[in-house]
Amino acid sequence: MDADLRERLATLSPERRAALLARLRAKEMSRARDGAPGPITALAPGTIAPMSYAQQRMWFLDQLMDHQAIYHTPVVLRLRGPLDVPALGRALTALVARHAVLRTRFAQDRQIVEDPPAAVPLPLEDLPGLDPA
Repeated sequence: MDADLRERLATLSPERRAALLARLRAKEMSRARDGAPGPITALAPGTIAPMSYAQQRMWFLDQLMDHQAIYHTPVVLRLRGPLDVPALGRALTALVARHAVLRTRFAQDRQIVEDPPAAVPLPLEDLPGLDPA
């Protein structure tokens, strides 16, 4: 909850706060009756959770195909000009920190294990003598 919302809630009279709470509870109960899913909450890093059926299928195919990279999507980008390697590293690290799916892996016991955010390694290889084209 952001600070502005906290301030607005703090200024409500006890009656209005109780009315708001009652409306929110009624809305939540209505969702539960309708079968609508509740709000999605982020899992804490290191959380172990059961896989969905689609994830179980992907895990099974990975085991069956001897860890072939069939779901990998290669992408080639042409960059022009000098590359700011530290900036690229920071951008990739921020991207991985923001999107939990990029830190999630399937463990042997068929669970999802989300690793805590960490710096993304960015190995560089110098290719001297290669034709730039």
